[in-house]
Amino acid sequence: MNFLNQHIYSEILKGLNGVNTDNQLFLGYYTPKILVECGMPNLPLMTNSSHLKENIFSYKEAKMRGLSVAKGKHYHGLGIEKYVEAIKSLDNPLAIYRWQKNNKNPQIFAVEQDHFVLPPVLKAVNFKKNVRSSQEKVKIRITMPQDTSGISGFSWSFSKSPETEPSTDSSD
Repeated sequence: MNFLNQHIYSEILKGLNGVNTDNQLFLGYYTPKILVECGMPNLPLMTNSSHLKENIFSYKEAKMRGLSVAKGKHYHGLGIEKYVEAIKSLDNPLAIYRWQKNNKNPQIFAVEQDHFVLPPVLKAVNFKKNVRSSQEKVKIRITMPQDTSGISGFSWSFSKSPETEPSTDSSD
């Protein structure tokens, strides 16, 4: 059985559109087994609207929606799909660390591989986007995304065929 709530998307939308930030949102039926084996209690996976918004929205999106962007607020900008993928990956983490200081409650950290690198933003400099041109040389401004995973990279190609895919081989 998948540990995620089968209605996770509607639950997330309820949290993103809700006004009450303390409402608990039901994301999963139980704690993934590997985390229970490390000492976490087997409880339903819950969050609240405020925490959900900080994970899904970027700082810019939060500001546009009139949300607090005060000191201490950390907007991660994952978006809904990446947020759900991050939760799914808790079922099979790369590594788990348990840390306990001075007989206080232990903290457990699950390490997940980050497969979510945003693509670079390309902006036409000497031509118009989606308009044919007779330019022999094109100029493009590339803005690289923030990359927390260390797998940043991109490739490109020029072709008349819309089906052409750029090579992912770094030696090309």
